[in-house]
Amino acid sequence: EFDGYQLLQLTDLHITRLFNAAWTAAMVERAMSLKADLIVVTGDVIDGSLAHRRQDVAPLRGLAAPDGVWAITGNHEYFFHQAIWTAHLASLGLQPLLNSHTVIQRGTAKLVIAGLPDASAPGRNAVGPDLGRALEQAPENAPVILLDHQPRN
Repeated sequence: EFDGYQLLQLTDLHITRLFNAAWTAAMVERAMSLKADLIVVTGDVIDGSLAHRRQDVAPLRGLAAPDGVWAITGNHEYFFHQAIWTAHLASLGLQPLLNSHTVIQRGTAKLVIAGLPDASAPGRNAVGPDLGRALEQAPENAPVILLDHQPRN
């Protein structure tokens, strides 16, 4: 049922003064031209505070896919008030998967998309990655795509 399914991963965007609103808008336009079934954003979306980067991230609202746009944190979100950023990015349509999962279904087939917060979270007084919690109540025997910002994990 998932033959031909297309997932687009965006990671380490590091939206800043250099990679600003114009850059973000161009990236979103290119991403949307790929017509992916699902978009995942795997951390380090920003470098800066919400006050300084609000306009630069605004074009992210244009990301959309039939099975959603899902996001996890990278270490850089924790440098700039992660909870504030997670809430703001969710308001733009990037739904957080932090120690949680969602299930995509095609007919009787299921695909689990699970996400973990960045490993640096506990050092910033935030909840760290917990794979057991992320997969709690996930359908048995369904393939899992795990979103984790740290390649070493």
